Order: sequence, then C-alpha cells, then structure tokens
Amino acid sequence: MTTGWDDTFRFSLSATFTPTNSWTFRVGTAYDQTPTPNERLITPRIPDNDRFWLAIGAGYKFTDSLMFNLGYAHLFFDDAKIYKSVSNPEDAVRGGLRGKFSGKADIVSAELQWVF
Repeated sequence: MTTGWDDTFRFSLSATFTPTNSWTFRVGTAYDQTPTPNERLITPRIPDNDRFWLAIGAGYKFTDSLMFNLGYAHLFFDDAKIYKSVSNPEDAVRGGLRGKFSGKADIVSAELQWVF
C-alpha cells in the first residue's frame, strides 16, 4: 500500500520564563501540517489531519544536580474525511469506505533529572 504522503512543515513558538534560580515556566504553541494530501489517501489506520498544539510546563530545580519538570499539551484536530473507492485497484479487494474521524489528544509528561 502506498501512502502518497507529501513533505510538510511544522510551525512553533515557545517562551521560557525563569523568575528565580529554582523555578522555570514554559508555554508554547505549534501547528503541524498533515502529510496526507487528500481524503482518498487517508487510511483508517492513520486518520491524519492538521494539528494545533497548546502546551504549558514548569520545572523546579532542587539542587544543581536534581531537577523536576512537568508538562501538559493538548492537540486539536480537524475532522479527517476518508473516501476509499472500489474503483481504485488498491481498494477493490478491501471494499469502499466513506466517513470521517474526529479526535483529540492530551499529553502529560514528567521528568526527574539527576546529573552526576
């Protein structure tokens, strides 16, 4: 199966604020383009579409060698439409499929960093 993906760009902007030697705060946003050029190339396994990210995070430095970081990101997706036609030889055996996928993602990350 060929994916037919295109090259894409990712645009992002972030800021870091360090009010003290111990605390660091981060905020960011990003826009990911989908590599799938049209609804005929989207598959149920990868119902991809453009994504918009919002992220925040904080870090605390206990000592020069011990730091903790916590982050959260929410991804917004537009609905991904899919259209697989039996007239396409690749889909003739599997059958046709028409519909749309919707989704969202929440990512939480935590890190304990120990430098020795």
